Amino acid sequence: MTTNEPGSIGSADDRDAALLAFAASGRIAPFPVAGALLCLGDMEVRFEIVARDGEYDLLRQERSGPKRLVLSSSELATVRKALVVRIAVNVRARRGQRRVAGPAGSASLADGFELAEHPAGDDLPARVELRWTASDGGAASATFPAQPDGHGAAIRLSRYVLATESELIESLSDPSGRPLFTVA
Repeated sequence: MTTNEPGSIGSADDRDAALLAFAASGRIAPFPVAGALLCLGDMEVRFEIVARDGEYDLLRQERSGPKRLVLSSSELATVRKALVVRIAVNVRARRGQRRVAGPAGSASLADGFELAEHPAGDDLPARVELRWTASDGGAASATFPAQPDGHGAAIRLSRYVLATESELIESLSDPSGRPLFTVA
């Protein structure tokens, strides 16, 4: 069950506790931000999940700079998984673990996924859309700004988005990054 209540992380189960515990192990804390489902960060970087027009956006803000879109998806779970992978950099560093290099075969798009490019226009920047079939058989997608690394971010997401959030946290907590990732 998910909710769009302000200040809610977006689910009513123990995934919230697991996500917050994982973040805390990297000294990443929740921040109250009006209108955000979740805001996690430290003194350098903050990530927000916000609901907008039937979509969920993951935003990144460095220090007091502008908020920048990381990705959008109609699936809250997709945005949460992308957040887990992004905060894993801090978590692994705090634990003295090597940075993950990415999922196996991450140089190419995973089977069953497709990329579509959307040029700039209608007050929208150029963007890259990753499409796949969700576990319930429906269509799923995530959209990334084309710059600076929309294609690469989409390809990396294709390699882990089908894993569960708990599988991601477990793998990213493992010193070797296994079974989903390898280390650099």
